[in-house]
Amino acid sequence: AAAYHQTPNSALTRATADLTTIAFFFLLRVGEYTMPKRTAQTMTVQFRLQDVTFRQANGFVIPNTSPLADLLHADSVTLWMDNQKNGQRGATIHHTACPGWFCPVKALARRVCHIISQNRPDTTPLSFVHTGLHVLASHITVLVHRAAIETNLVAQGYDLKRVGTHSLRASGAMALKLQGVDDSLIMKIGRWTGLTFLTYIHSQIGALNLGLAKRMARRIHFINVAG
Repeated sequence: AAAYHQTPNSALTRATADLTTIAFFFLLRVGEYTMPKRTAQTMTVQFRLQDVTFRQANGFVIPNTSPLADLLHADSVTLWMDNQKNGQRGATIHHTACPGWFCPVKALARRVCHIISQNRPDTTPLSFVHTGLHVLASHITVLVHRAAIETNLVAQGYDLKRVGTHSLRASGAMALKLQGVDDSLIMKIGRWTGLTFLTYIHSQIGALNLGLAKRMARRIHFINVAG
């Protein structure tokens, strides 16, 4: 889905693709980066231009008004959250750049540059495409579904109805777990206050259980001191 960030795709498709990348790396809830329906009332404040900070390796802040080339070469980026679903305020999430195009820094650089090029204020949500058009949750769903079909997930038996916007947050947590990241850090990145994120960690993933049987078969003598 993230690969659709390139031309000749439409501005809406490119924005949607970049937001899927941002959602994956920052473990975002869909309401944190897409525009809600006009009839919906939500506590969450969507990420805005003013919530994004790019930095060089020495910590120097690169202004958001810098040329796209400068932002694309930033070494890290920070998102600051004004308010979110669970009532937390002032949470920050930081990521360093990745080699290649699949990178949270580059995705945010493209979003910020696109919005600023239209002379929008700092309070503009990152979902902004052009006047009267924002990326909605439905746009994310359509692109993720398209990706699930094109990568043969559906052909392998996966139910498309179970793939959606929340798949990005869940797969981000799963990616961290598979790389051996501590539960406490996953909780911090995803802003979970408890172990509810474990519902996203699928026990049937073979990589997680690799070598567990061998470890369980190792005899360890112990005494039940309570007995």
